[in-house]
Amino acid sequence: MKFRKPRFRRGFFFCFRLLLIQPLQAKAMRLLLILAISVGLSACTAPSREFRDLPAQRITVDGSVFDVRVRGERAEAVRVNTQYAPRFGPIRERAGRAMAQASGCQVKEVLGDQALALGVLDCD
Repeated sequence: MKFRKPRFRRGFFFCFRLLLIQPLQAKAMRLLLILAISVGLSACTAPSREFRDLPAQRITVDGSVFDVRVRGERAEAVRVNTQYAPRFGPIRERAGRAMAQASGCQVKEVLGDQALALGVLDCD
């Protein structure tokens, strides 16, 4: 005759795990997910270190929305709207126009990527 463990013990531990441990894990995972999303979203439009203390001007050019900050002969444009697979060529031109609007100067050069563009200004 084979020895069998009583069913109530297996059922008890299963219920214990289901009722106590899994909800705690689910709460922890939800908390980590919310924390990761909030940190990720707050970093999306954060300015670079050099432009951190400056106020932003929100400027819209041809459907692209930028937060523009100007410091001396340089400007930074952070694109804050969503666009599907934008290329940097059109975004560069729009960011340059946004920088020119915010600073009142001509833009010599624009470098960067689709999310953040840095411009060199010519304020003569």
